Amino acid sequence: MRRLVWYIAPILIAVGVHLLGRWVTQALSGLQYGSDLTAYVIPRVGWTVTTGAIVLICYRCRTLFGVAEPSLWHSRLWPLLACGAVPTAVAVGGLVQYLATWIMSSAGLQFPQPTTTAAITPYSELTRLVFVVVTTPIMEEVLHRSILFPAMVQRYGRAWAYILSASMFWLAHPLASVYTLGAALVFILVLEITGRVEASIIAHAGMNLLSLLPAAGLAHRLVLVISTVCLLVVVWQASEMLGPRMRAPYHRVG
Repeated sequence: MRRLVWYIAPILIAVGVHLLGRWVTQALSGLQYGSDLTAYVIPRVGWTVTTGAIVLICYRCRTLFGVAEPSLWHSRLWPLLACGAVPTAVAVGGLVQYLATWIMSSAGLQFPQPTTTAAITPYSELTRLVFVVVTTPIMEEVLHRSILFPAMVQRYGRAWAYILSASMFWLAHPLASVYTLGAALVFILVLEITGRVEASIIAHAGMNLLSLLPAAGLAHRLVLVISTVCLLVVVWQASEMLGPRMRAPYHRVG
């Protein structure tokens, strides 16, 4: 029994943390506060405190869940790679969203759409920015990538760890947001390449920031251009590091 609990501990923790965080948010949202400020801010502060406390405990006890393996490529360019992962996550997530929507539509089904009843105020917009771009990426990346992913690699192997970690990340969001499944795969790859959870946090925060900016706005395009340039620089530097074989002339066989 103890071995079974140890084996499935990463999955239980991922499910438990998000169920508890969602329950706290819904419980606090159901109260009558008397002002838009407290009605929007308090549920999100409650989620942050509850989830953050559990993530902190898991982080302090992370040696119980597994030890991270060496990364594929430690590089001083990790900040550029983190920024360059933003358009990659958007592209991969968009592709997954398109394919999932097409499959569901072909089967005559559709994902349940989340309902939002909170009033939009200047306070709620500021809280949403901090919540979506700062607190949520930090806690989700530390939990899913820094703690649970290495534990899943140790227990289930790298391929299954990718699938399970990305799936748990998707299930922690509305089911209609299938793009999070593809984005999670990019975040995991960023973690493995750089060996830094800070890199996946930056990539996650950048993708969330893009989702808040108007798609046709200047800020949205500026973030995309800068992150794409960072990605191109990283690809160029990586090709330089791989040596002359990447630049060897093509030789016809036969």
